[in-house]
Amino acid sequence: MVLYEFTTYSANDMIMPGMIGVVKEFNAPLSYVALSLVFYILGNTLLTPFIGPLADKYGKRKVILTGNIIFVVTSGAMLFIQSIHQFLIVRVFEGMGLAVIAVGYTLIHENFNDTDAVKLTALMGNVAILAPLLGPIIGAVIVSYLNWRFVFVLIVILSIITFVALWCYIPKCEKHHNTEISTALIANMYLGVIKNRDFQFGVTIISISILPSLAWIGLAPTMLLYKLKLSYFSYIVYQLIVIGGISVSSIAMQFISGRIKFVRILHVGISFIGISIILSVMAILMRDHLDFVAWALFIYGFGASMCNGIVLRIIISSKEYSANYAMSMMIFVQTLLMMLGLCMFNRIV
Repeated sequence: MVLYEFTTYSANDMIMPGMIGVVKEFNAPLSYVALSLVFYILGNTLLTPFIGPLADKYGKRKVILTGNIIFVVTSGAMLFIQSIHQFLIVRVFEGMGLAVIAVGYTLIHENFNDTDAVKLTALMGNVAILAPLLGPIIGAVIVSYLNWRFVFVLIVILSIITFVALWCYIPKCEKHHNTEISTALIANMYLGVIKNRDFQFGVTIISISILPSLAWIGLAPTMLLYKLKLSYFSYIVYQLIVIGGISVSSIAMQFISGRIKFVRILHVGISFIGISIILSVMAILMRDHLDFVAWALFIYGFGASMCNGIVLRIIISSKEYSANYAMSMMIFVQTLLMMLGLCMFNRIV
C-alpha cells in the first residue's frame, strides 16, 4: 500500500519539473503548470465520495485493485497525448487512481492498536512524503536528459509492480456489507460523518495543515525554474529543505509514539507550527529571502506531520460512523481545499 501511495503521488511530483517542457511543447500558457496539479486533484475529488460506499459494498480489496488498474491505464495514455487539453483530461482520470488510498488507511487502522496504527500511519506518511521529496529530483534528472514522457514510462512500470504486490498481499477475507447502494443511504451516511465533532475538528486541522506544502509543490517549478531562473540543482535543494521537515517528523514518530502521550505530542507539534508562522511573517517582511522561507516551511512541515497521524487516528477510531465513509469524506474535503488553494496561489503568482 505504501508503494502504491508513493507511485500515485509521484505521478504528480515527478512531472512537475517537466511541466515547463509540457507547456512549451503544446504552446500553452505558463498557468497550466499549476493547473496540471489542480486537474490531478480534481480526479481524486470526483471519485472520492463514492469510494466509501463502494468499499462497504464490494470490499476494500476490489476497490483498491480497480483503482490501481485505472491508474496504470491512464498513466500509459500519457505517452500518446497530442495537446495540452488531452493532457489535462487524462490527468483527471489518472487522479482517480489516487482516491483509493483512503481505503488503505482504513485497512491499517482496522488491523492495529492505537500505538501501532499511529506509527504505521506516520510511516506511510513518511514514505508518501518521499514522493514530493524524491519525485521532483527523479523528474528533474529524467527531463534533463530525456523527453518528459519518459517520466510516465517510469510511473507505468511502478504502477504495474504495485498491482502485482497488492493482488498478492491485500487480505482476501474481509468484512463488507453486500447491500444496495442508494443516493439516500450515501447522503445519510455522509451526513452522519459531517455532523460528528471529532470529524469536524480532525478534517479541519489536516486540511489546513497541508496547504503550505501543497502551495510549494504546485508553484515551485514556476517560481524557481522560470521566474528566478534557478538551475535544476537549486530546485532540488530547496525541495529537499521544504519537504524534509515532514519526513524527519515522520521518522521521529516511530520512536516517540507510545512513549509520549498523544496530547503532549500534539502540543509540541502545534508549537512548531506557531514558530514557523512567526518565521514566515519575518521572511515576508524581509523580502526575497528564499532560504528563510524554505526553512520556515521545513519547521512547519515537522510540526504538522506530528499532529496529523494522531488526528487521523481520532477520526478513524470513532464508532459513530463507518471508517470508509469518514476517510472518503476527509479526502474529499482535503482535495477540494487543495484545488481551491492552488487556484488562488496560481492567480497570485
